[in-house]
Amino acid sequence: MGKKITSFLVFAAMLFALPMNAQSVRAAKSIKDARPAIYVPKTVKKPLTVIEKKEASEPTMLLTAVEKAQAEKEAFIASRPLSAPRNGKGLKALTELGTPMNVRGISTRTLTVENTSERPPLKAGETVDAHGIITAPAEGVTKFYQRAGTAYFASSGSMSIGTQSGVVEMVECEDGTVYIKKIISRSSYETWVKGTKSGNTITIPAKQPVYYSTDYYATISLRWGLISAAGSISVVDDHADAFTFTIDGDVISLEGTAGYDTSAPADSYYMGLFWDDDDSNTGLGDAATVWTYDPEYEPASTELIELPAGVTA
Repeated sequence: MGKKITSFLVFAAMLFALPMNAQSVRAAKSIKDARPAIYVPKTVKKPLTVIEKKEASEPTMLLTAVEKAQAEKEAFIASRPLSAPRNGKGLKALTELGTPMNVRGISTRTLTVENTSERPPLKAGETVDAHGIITAPAEGVTKFYQRAGTAYFASSGSMSIGTQSGVVEMVECEDGTVYIKKIISRSSYETWVKGTKSGNTITIPAKQPVYYSTDYYATISLRWGLISAAGSISVVDDHADAFTFTIDGDVISLEGTAGYDTSAPADSYYMGLFWDDDDSNTGLGDAATVWTYDPEYEPASTELIELPAGVTA
């Protein structure tokens, strides 16, 4: 009797496992047939604890918190080979069909605290928050441009390649100052960066912050990024101090960048967003950018509509 029961249980277990195996085969086939380029293993930086947030939020403790984080990073680097993957917030490398390609090593960048006293004086109407992020431009002429070019964006822990779309807003001041809102096409940060227009050239200095995280007490800034031929991603601040756009009539083009071609990989520079505390890649960026002036574009109204008398919301 005992053997019959045992045989029945084994048979039942095998039946129960069949759907799971079939599902695993379907899932494996789905991964195999997935569009190549671009999957990146998801890495999430652990948010600060309540106590750590309190310490970091105290102005007198900010430098101490940064120094503490730097010491912890140096200790971690010393304990592991430089080829080990870095544990950061962002995405580290492009991959093909789930196979890692030259994951970037540990960063040895030294953390610093921004000296806000050295910021240039604000222009009339310009608003900048405590983290150096421009939340409103100075007074000027507003123009809208249709976007085109290559777009990099984060999706479920992956860095994907797509196309730019939508509209970019630009404000031009009489003195040549230029403000650009949401300069990276796929980002959700409704903030501004500032540059200068001279002749047919617009220059946007790099390292301008566009977002501040209250979870990590760190900013995200506009910086040069590089995707190597092997697929690794890195921030390259020493590539150039600014991003240069060339004006040709109603068309504005970003210079010095090219979209990553998976069929013929080559080193490709792009205009990207990176975390400033550990150089992590956010997965967001643009390359081969082209903006075309659209004089007919009308932004959606933000004014409230008054309901007719007798109508209840």
